[in-house]
Amino acid sequence: MSWSAKEKAVLIYKKLSEERIANNYSETSVEIAAELQSVSNEISATETILTGLQDGSTKDDVANKKVKLEHKNKLLK
Repeated sequence: MSWSAKEKAVLIYKKLSEERIANNYSETSVEIAAELQSVSNEISATETILTGLQDGSTKDDVANKKVKLEHKNKLLK
């Protein structure tokens, strides 16, 4: 195999690698956006539930869940 053929093969390989990276990045971005929307919706629902609960252990549990969701939301952003 000549030097130019080897160089061409290397360049083709690099191009394929970059295309795969770009494709994976696009797919991951869409997945993160969907997860972020899901977490945001769950935070809204949890806030609605919290407003209707009386003080007690159930309300504390739901408030803790909300804190965890808000943390997850920040990590996704």
